[in-house]
Amino acid sequence: VFLISNGKRRVLLVASGGLLGVAALAKLTALLVVPVFAVALLRRNLSWRSRLGSVVATVVPIGALVVPWVVLFYQRCGVFVPPWVKPDAWLIEHNSFVSEIVSRPWYYYTVKLPLVMPLLAVVAWALVRDRLAWSDWRVRVAVAWFVVTLVALTLMGAGGYGFQMRQVAPAVPAVYVLVICLVAQRDRPIFLMASAFTLDR
Repeated sequence: VFLISNGKRRVLLVASGGLLGVAALAKLTALLVVPVFAVALLRRNLSWRSRLGSVVATVVPIGALVVPWVVLFYQRCGVFVPPWVKPDAWLIEHNSFVSEIVSRPWYYYTVKLPLVMPLLAVVAWALVRDRLAWSDWRVRVAVAWFVVTLVALTLMGAGGYGFQMRQVAPAVPAVYVLVICLVAQRDRPIFLMASAFTLDR
C-alpha cells in the first residue's frame, strides 16, 4: 500500500501506516520499517511541505495504534521493553533450545535465509545483473527495508537475544515486493521462470 501510494496519495499513506501499526501490535520489530519509509518520503521530488505531510500521514496512524499499547504495557509492567524476552544465564544453562539459539553465529540469518527462501537468491541475482532496476524508487525502498531489518535483527541476535528464523518475518515481504517490482519493470521471461520455480519449491 505504501509503495503504490507513490509517496503522494495521502489516503494510501494513512492506510499503509494503519496496516504497519497493526503489524507492530503483532510483532514490534515491524517498526524497523518506519525509518525506511520516512526517509523514502523525505527523499521524494516534492516540496518540503508535501514531504512532511506524507510522513505525518504515515506515522500518525502507527502512533495511534502502538502508543496506547506501549503506555498500557508500561503501566502494568513498569518497563517499555520486557527484560524477559532476552534469555538470562539460568535459562541458557538449563534449556538446550535456548542455549542453541544464543550460540548461533552472527551470520546465521544471512546464510539461512537463502536456503529456506531461494527466491531471495533469484532477486539478488536480478538486482546485481540489471542496474537499471535500481532506477525504480520502490526497488530501493524494498531493498532498504530488507537490509535494515536484517541488520537490526542480526545485531539483536548477536546481542544476546538469540537467532530464530521467525524473527526475520518482517523482512520477508520486502522480497516479494521486489519480485513484483522487477517483473513489472519489463518483460523478464527468465526471471519469471526462476521465480515460479522457487515459489513452487
